[in-house]
Formats: sequence, C-alpha cells, structure tokens
Amino acid sequence: MTDQRRNDLLVILLDALERFYTYVSSYDPQGRAIFQETSRWFADTDASDPRSFEYVCGRLGLEPGRIRESLVKRRAEITGEVLRVKCNKR
Repeated sequence: MTDQRRNDLLVILLDALERFYTYVSSYDPQGRAIFQETSRWFADTDASDPRSFEYVCGRLGLEPGRIRESLVKRRAEITGEVLRVKCNKR
C-alpha cells in the first residue's frame, strides 16, 4: 500500500473518530443524527466497500472489534450510560 493510500485511510478513520467524540453527547437533532450515522459506520461489518470501517481497519492492520469495544466504553464514560454486557449462555 502506498503512503498516500495509507494516509487516505487514516483520514477516513480519524474523521469518523472526531465525529463520534464531537457528537456523542449531543442533544440537538442534527448532532444526534451525525452521531447515529457515525455509530452505524463503526457497527457495519461489511468489508467490501473501500470506505467501510472493516475495510479501513483491515488495510491499516487494526482490530475493529477492539476499537468498537473502546468506543462503547468511552461513550458510557462520557454520557454516564450503563453498559449492557452480553452473556453467552451455556
């Protein structure tokens, strides 16, 4: 991968992170809409689109699941929300 392509992918990821943190606690409708759109981008598991979170992480050698976990934790810390933990039944 060229340095320019790597930089382009980093810009996509950093832009999404900036939008996530800027609007995570927004109360106005436009800010909430931006946050919801950004959250959907992080949650999407389709790696076929070169602008998708999974694709960007894959090309940058990042683990999307770990980033998602971190975002969920930070959102809870910022907003005071209680984390919902999924438990696997045996």
